[in-house]
Amino acid sequence: MGSRLVSSIVKDKVRSNPLVRPIELITDLKENYGLDIPYHVAWYGKESATKDLHGDEELSYAHLPWYVNVLKASNVGSHCVLDCGEDGSRFQRIFICFKASIDGFRWCRPMLFIDGTFVTNKYKGTLLGATAKNGNKEVFPFAFAIVSGETVDNWRWFLQRISEVLVDEGSK
Repeated sequence: MGSRLVSSIVKDKVRSNPLVRPIELITDLKENYGLDIPYHVAWYGKESATKDLHGDEELSYAHLPWYVNVLKASNVGSHCVLDCGEDGSRFQRIFICFKASIDGFRWCRPMLFIDGTFVTNKYKGTLLGATAKNGNKEVFPFAFAIVSGETVDNWRWFLQRISEVLVDEGSK
């Protein structure tokens, strides 16, 4: 049995639980279908199902320059910064603050809450976020960034982008 066939069988399971482990897929295929498959077939099957469901991660990173341009053109006033390596071909970090969030922040309490969490895809990284509280004490998303890791340099970069947005809005 090949990984392509395994992929088609486990696609729904991967859709409902993207963090399912290959060993769980092996057990599930054994119990429900009576199939014995090696670990590497389950692993490749899961990878193939994930790629079919969510697209190719490498291609998604390659589309980021296009996304930034479209975002700036279609959502005028949004603040979006894509930072690539020195040669311009390797993703390093991206910052996004939508115009609607910038406008909505005027009606929030003048305080931002910042935090980071791990990105668990093939390339890893960290998702940094800045949120506020609106008048109803609800969470209001303000800005986010995907960076290579949770480092002092990346936090400084993120906070500088936020300050650029706030200073731009304060001068209006």
